[in-house]
Amino acid sequence: MTKKAKIISTKQQNTVLHLDQEYKYLFAEIKTKIQTSRLQATLAVNCEVIWLYWFIGKRIIEKQSETNWGDKLLETLSNDLQQSFPGTYGFSKTNLKYMRIFAHLYPDGFGQHFVDQLPWGHVMLLIQRVKDGAVRDWYITQAIENGWSRYVLEDQIKQNLYQRQAIDKHKTTNFLSKLPSSLSQLAQDMVKSPYNFDFLGLHDQAHEREIEFASVQHITKFMLALGKGFAFAGNQIPIVIDEQEFFIDMLFYNYILRSFVICDLLCCAQHNKSYVA
Repeated sequence: MTKKAKIISTKQQNTVLHLDQEYKYLFAEIKTKIQTSRLQATLAVNCEVIWLYWFIGKRIIEKQSETNWGDKLLETLSNDLQQSFPGTYGFSKTNLKYMRIFAHLYPDGFGQHFVDQLPWGHVMLLIQRVKDGAVRDWYITQAIENGWSRYVLEDQIKQNLYQRQAIDKHKTTNFLSKLPSSLSQLAQDMVKSPYNFDFLGLHDQAHEREIEFASVQHITKFMLALGKGFAFAGNQIPIVIDEQEFFIDMLFYNYILRSFVICDLLCCAQHNKSYVA
């Protein structure tokens, strides 16, 4: 058999193997395992980094309370660490200050606070923006559960997500009274209210179809504004009720609630405003 024929034969065998269902299962299993192992390794390394930064911050606090070194300690320690570990980021004077604040906020470690499951960038953001410990813990939990990037976390803090989702009295849904008891509180936790659609960039006199079009164009952000577990099913979905045809402006499915959610866009001419129902 010639070399060319061998190559063709090998390609044919590979093609047949790729079509084999059992091979597909094997490949998917190994691929998933690789991805999972990478993630676990990343989480383990991140956990060590967070604990290291806490340890450094704790030791800085202890030495500054025992000596008269003051902020000279931060500058000297920063220079020495960067010289000892060239090419390693994280030992700037500014970062050492954040480590000190971090250790001050968690003097006995963070135990059940789960902050070691977040990247340091997230931790610094929370230290800067959220002063209340209980609120900060809530954002930590939400960031972990939802896999928020630093950008998303920052945006949710700016939009006062805690005030809109975590505090029942600020919510405007009727889920507690209208849904079965097994779903009502879950729905309250999943859906944020009042809704904030500032990211759409529409003028105050926007009509229903303008809002719908802009929402579809920004569907990812739209679903983030709705809350957890939403998947976009489509817009202008026809339905027939009592032999009359209607169109659903936007249809979502919430995989946590296991329910469809209909979004009806209404324009109130009297108040010159647009609403989402």
